[in-house]
Amino acid sequence: MQRITCCYMIVFLVFGLITLRCSSEERESSRQQQEIAGTLKNSEQDAPKLEIISPNEGATVAMTELVRGTVSTPKLNVYVLIHPLTTNLWWVQNIPTVGPDGKWQSFCYFGAEKLGIGEPYEIIAVATSKKGVYKPGDTLEIVPSDLLRSRIITVRRAK
Repeated sequence: MQRITCCYMIVFLVFGLITLRCSSEERESSRQQQEIAGTLKNSEQDAPKLEIISPNEGATVAMTELVRGTVSTPKLNVYVLIHPLTTNLWWVQNIPTVGPDGKWQSFCYFGAEKLGIGEPYEIIAVATSKKGVYKPGDTLEIVPSDLLRSRIITVRRAK
């Protein structure tokens, strides 16, 4: 009888230790996941942000239009790119002026006097710490993925 009781106690102790260890590992895993989530949240908050404020998605624009936005790090160099959807090219626009508050604006072209009327265009702002990367009138086949990017705004040129 003592042997059976002793065996039960040993099984109970081993089972208890396994359960305790699993519980401890779960708590540690949960703590690590919370730390990672907190780090990601902080890095998202600390990451530079770039956005286009005007024109709005779906807006109608003139041949020339002032595009405005903000950048959370005013020291970055902002570039505005316009993509006529009838081509595969992105056109670099006038280099925006960026204020100390991060607000920027650029005078942009949507086609020419008789070219591009009624057509859709995409607008994106990109930013980099490097100066002079692009010049007005340059064309790109793709928007580089290594640059800080705004969301793409689609507009239509007035008829």
